[in-house]
Amino acid sequence: MSALLTLIGTTERWLCVVGFAVMAAALVADVGARLFLGHGIVGAPQFGLVGMLVTALFGVGLAADRGEHFRPQVLDRFVPAGLERAVVGFGHALTAAFFVLLMVLSIRVARESAQLEDVTALLRWPVWVLQLVFVLAFGFNAVRYLIFAAVPRLRPEGNIVTSAADGDDTAGASR
Repeated sequence: MSALLTLIGTTERWLCVVGFAVMAAALVADVGARLFLGHGIVGAPQFGLVGMLVTALFGVGLAADRGEHFRPQVLDRFVPAGLERAVVGFGHALTAAFFVLLMVLSIRVARESAQLEDVTALLRWPVWVLQLVFVLAFGFNAVRYLIFAAVPRLRPEGNIVTSAADGDDTAGASR
């Protein structure tokens, strides 16, 4: 299970690097063309958007992988100290179920887009191919949180950013 988490995390890191590089290159090239040629590059903003989408979706997993994700702690004070581990495990299982639901919905949307032969307006790319990014990102997170729920020792130890309503910027170790 640890090896699977490492593989998912490594894959997400590389996808974020590639997504960010695509986004930055597209935007720099478009701005440079506007500056020196007087017009932008056809499709550059769309390439940049795809890069941003990849970076954002897989970046969620990177934060969770390190235990540095946003987690409201409003209800923590109502959980008895002896039940904290069980409640955290339940939270991970619930989060996994949420990501499974998002993955299933993403598969349905991508399948429908493929059946309808939808393409992007400017680049004429099949939309379902781009929608697979959602399927993969949600799938990675579903697997990650299932592992966190099933094998508590594999949960990341890191700083969890808490809700501003809690009046605390960071909590100690990840839960």
